[in-house]
Amino acid sequence: MYNQKSRNELTTEEAKQVIDILATNDVVTVNFCGGEPLTRDDLFELMNYTQESGIYPSISTNATLLTKEKCQMIYNTGVRSVSISLDSCSADKHDSLRNVSGAYDMAINGINNAVEFGRFDELIINTTLTDFNYEEIPQIYEYVKELGISRYYVSRILPVGRGQYYLEHDASKKYKRKVMRFMAEKFIENIETNFPLEVLGRGMPYFSRTCHDLSNGKVYPLCEILTGHEIKYQGLFNGNTANFLHRLNRFFSGCATGLFYCGLDCDGNVIPCAPAGSIKLGNILEEGLENIWIHNPELNKIRKRKKVKGKCSSCHMRRICGGCRLTAFGLTGDWLGSDLSCPY
Repeated sequence: MYNQKSRNELTTEEAKQVIDILATNDVVTVNFCGGEPLTRDDLFELMNYTQESGIYPSISTNATLLTKEKCQMIYNTGVRSVSISLDSCSADKHDSLRNVSGAYDMAINGINNAVEFGRFDELIINTTLTDFNYEEIPQIYEYVKELGISRYYVSRILPVGRGQYYLEHDASKKYKRKVMRFMAEKFIENIETNFPLEVLGRGMPYFSRTCHDLSNGKVYPLCEILTGHEIKYQGLFNGNTANFLHRLNRFFSGCATGLFYCGLDCDGNVIPCAPAGSIKLGNILEEGLENIWIHNPELNKIRKRKKVKGKCSSCHMRRICGGCRLTAFGLTGDWLGSDLSCPY
């Protein structure tokens, strides 16, 4: 249901209190996601309040409600980065994964509205990889490329929340390697030709390994949100942004959870990362962000990356990848366990 709400969802004033707390703690950016954030009546007021508080707002949407008018309203709040979910070039497949009949047609319409609006600095398409759409990744990529999209993300089903019920549709390791290879080829090709489309993995830090191996260590993303090869950063550090940042890869590389990123659910609970809605670390209005971020035992355990176990501990790409910590927890019950989704 589009308008289904959590029983304890934050009121407008409570949400503003949360934003005040984030600003006080020098949070740099906030992504409004869901569920579907556009179902919230006060969304534009809250995104505008976020921007006025000195925090960079962005939004992730399924685009089913993304009209031309909404594009302008989003832009007016200061949002310049919009991420849209598209899981297939087939209406039946997309609707099946989204569990909403007609979702595909509405999503395509929303994507077209955002493209025609043409004023967002960053327009992202995100595809969730499954066993029934892995063959479509090249086709979706070409569609995204033709539209002039800024970034194309391929994410995976994570073994928590609703994802637990879809794990049987996780792509096999064989097909993940195939998809990783295709994505890495496009990632490297677009950087070498200065083509303004970044191809990245989400929830799959081993994508960095694929790029590293394919380019003999020359071109690879540092993490899901930073590559160092972004065109907008190329004027920094005398054009050596990537080299500079890659020298600091022990601070940036791999899974960002607990290091420089966490999530918040609609009730104000801090969660390890956006997909980990079922793992509550404490309520930000009751305990504050600083207290949770610094003292929560789960977060502090996640940060002990030198103590990862299993295959991840002996992998030669451990420093660049290190595995998805949420996947490790979901499949092994241990934040420092091995990422069993890794195709290598």
